[in-house]
Amino acid sequence: MKENLWFEELDNIEPDACYNQLLSNFTKNELNEIRKLWDFHGISQLNKAELIQELTKRIADNLESWLQYLGSEQTEFLKEIIMQCEKYSAAYIEINEFTFYLADYFEARGVVFLGKHQEIAIFLIPEELRIKIKSILNKKSIKKQIRLNDSYIKYAVGCAVYYGVLTPDLLYNSLERYLTPEWRIDPLDVVLEFGEFSHLAYSAGPFFVLGAVEDAPEILIEREERSDLDYYIPSKKEIENAYQNEHSSLKIKRNIIC
Repeated sequence: MKENLWFEELDNIEPDACYNQLLSNFTKNELNEIRKLWDFHGISQLNKAELIQELTKRIADNLESWLQYLGSEQTEFLKEIIMQCEKYSAAYIEINEFTFYLADYFEARGVVFLGKHQEIAIFLIPEELRIKIKSILNKKSIKKQIRLNDSYIKYAVGCAVYYGVLTPDLLYNSLERYLTPEWRIDPLDVVLEFGEFSHLAYSAGPFFVLGAVEDAPEILIEREERSDLDYYIPSKKEIENAYQNEHSSLKIKRNIIC
């Protein structure tokens, strides 16, 4: 079974491993990819050990700048992993396609680590990060922003069901039609970050694309060629129902934490 093949690919990690030890499992090239995603400058020429030292410090110092762009699906996953780590030393998980999808997203940030311990697959967040993430997620300002982000995500996904592909302009226009955005955090950045995480839709450059869409460029070309047409504008309730239908179908499939 492919689940067994996936399991065999996992690195052995100890539940009590410190942050430095977990990052040391990555190659220097992989560490530099983490650096690029965080947009950290001035450390690319360091040797591996020095790069790890810088990343552990800088990621911890910049967690809030990333967490404020997340929705509750992302943050609830982090909280669940933290709770399991504190209770059982690690989050023991089932191996399936969602496991690796989530691992790709969170490991790319150097925040959550997927591995195996005593022949069981685990997710692990090092203690140094768990403390900071919990503190940040308990802030009133962050809780408020996450609720707002959830609204952006809900209406973006619902609109993507109708339009297939959302350009930045279409996203902004749609959000302003159905709710009142607050611009301290750019809604486009929130939605595109969700696209990096979700199975419902994905991000392609500045575009937000429904997961079921097979040819996003063709949709954009056809829309440009038929720009004189008046497209149907769904009601707020229709958008909410579209999101709920997509979200419900995904929740049935996803079952990761044992």
